[in-house]
Amino acid sequence: MIHSKDLSELLSVIRIAQSQPTATFPQLDSNYLSEHGYATVRNLDMPKLIDDSGVLHAKFWIVDSQHVYIGSANMDWKSLTEVKELGVVIWNCTCIANDLYKIFNVYWRLGVRGAKIPYKWPLNLRTYFNFSHPLKLLNANDASIFISSSPRRFSAKGREDDGDAIVAVMDNAHEFVHISVMDYMPATLYKTNNNTYWPKLDNAIRAAAYRGVNVRLLVSHWKYSLLGMVHFLKSLLEINDGMPKIANHSGKIEVKLFTIPVDPSREEIPHTLVNHNKYMVTEKIAYFGTSNWAGDYFISSAGVGISFISPTLVKSLNAIFMRDWTSKYAKTIREFLLDVPV
Repeated sequence: MIHSKDLSELLSVIRIAQSQPTATFPQLDSNYLSEHGYATVRNLDMPKLIDDSGVLHAKFWIVDSQHVYIGSANMDWKSLTEVKELGVVIWNCTCIANDLYKIFNVYWRLGVRGAKIPYKWPLNLRTYFNFSHPLKLLNANDASIFISSSPRRFSAKGREDDGDAIVAVMDNAHEFVHISVMDYMPATLYKTNNNTYWPKLDNAIRAAAYRGVNVRLLVSHWKYSLLGMVHFLKSLLEINDGMPKIANHSGKIEVKLFTIPVDPSREEIPHTLVNHNKYMVTEKIAYFGTSNWAGDYFISSAGVGISFISPTLVKSLNAIFMRDWTSKYAKTIREFLLDVPV
């Protein structure tokens, strides 16, 4: 049994880095933990740090410098009961925990009042693991791992940019690319002035299909879906007839929208009943991310991704994707438009 005094002593080592509280997201739970001495909390003022409307969008845990969680779930009760999430847990791996801690340390440094992004990050925050040089795990499973981060200005030497990591994973595919994301938009969305076209990931999808890869994109649809998203998704489908034949095979892009039925008893709970995943799997690599696929999340918001070169994990993640892709909740754009004109 742990007495309350002992519990308080244990909880005092909890550190939370989060976005600056706002009227919409007042961060009441972390404020309670801080006020009662259960956790030390630092807030990142992303608009001041990046000079835009970014947020701290990363979702990860580091426990005892050994265990790690990275995934789509916010630290919110709704993420555990009202939202479809996906993440990965790594047990007993100090190398990965220490590497992820370097990213947390960046957030921690930027969470003090008046903090500014340095021209160069200290060398003790550098990493030696990236797409070109992943960390090889020495256990029963043959796996290599690297962690990526965005925005680029938050990355110390050696860290793979998260957007670059996604493109590299797609560029490395030869058979298929399966993607599941909540939002997809080849543009910025939240800039205070003019938003801009941002085709980085969109171009990588088209390039993969052009060289003969089959690409499937499963995107969420809910009441907060981005205006215009369906039209950009339709544009991906338009190029299928123009794909070149390579060894009598042509690449192809397929798109489906995933809709979770509205439960009237839960309809009043905001920002729920959605497939909140942000992952990708190819025949070689499994990627888990924390960012929606729109420009802001890689330019002005903080997020992370973790990539596994692992046959075992690739098989497991692809099975999850195919379960959702073939479910009754996933419809092609044509099927979807028959039900809900856009």
